Amino acid sequence: MESASKISKVRIISIGGRQLPAVALGTSPFVGAGQFGSRAFTYRRLFFDNPANMADLMVYAAELGVPCVQLLAVDRILDAFRESKGQSGVDLACTLTVGFGDRDWELKQASDINTHVVFLHAMITDRLDLKFIERWLKDIRNLGLVPGCVTHKPAHVLPVLRESGLDIEAYMVPFNREGIFMDCKPDALIRILDSIEQPVIAKKTLAAGKVSPSAGLPFVAQYTQIDGLALGLASREEMKESLSLAVINWPR
Repeated sequence: MESASKISKVRIISIGGRQLPAVALGTSPFVGAGQFGSRAFTYRRLFFDNPANMADLMVYAAELGVPCVQLLAVDRILDAFRESKGQSGVDLACTLTVGFGDRDWELKQASDINTHVVFLHAMITDRLDLKFIERWLKDIRNLGLVPGCVTHKPAHVLPVLRESGLDIEAYMVPFNREGIFMDCKPDALIRILDSIEQPVIAKKTLAAGKVSPSAGLPFVAQYTQIDGLALGLASREEMKESLSLAVINWPR
């Protein structure tokens, strides 16, 4: 089975000593996440109720030179990921977001798939219960995995976590040219990121379809404060357009 680093057409980044492609296929469309509005139910029926469709897009991402998936700790998504590795013949890289429910089950899945980074979901991070966050991060580290945090409120949360001394190897934050789904304007977030030493992964870079790939991806790529991104895409057509641009803007 070929390694993701070998076939990746996008640059390789390092997080906590683990090497992975800078661009990942996001999976929020697969669960019908709320930011997709009226399309959310359609996406859930198309993907969550039909895991083979999820696996197909994961395989296609690898074919386009982006052999990395940003997973959610949800059984059907993880099953689809395992299936996609078998279909693609590639040891796909992945990150995993946890914090949805059964803590022990989620951590076991993280260990089983040997995810490159385990991100704590924003619904936990953004409460800023530092002791609770620390417990999660220690559990992740004790498994020999790399801990990170997702936040939906980076202007509010990142300064607190920066000063906390917690064992955080990477952050995932919303970032797009229109400031949609963000708690501050893009330029304000960039100023905050200037003081963040850890790698930062951008999410919601296309703002659930409200920003075009041709405008949104070059905008994100110009900032050295952003190390990578996850793109939630819902069709081969969307993937061909967006991931081709990702290869151009984050070249190997």
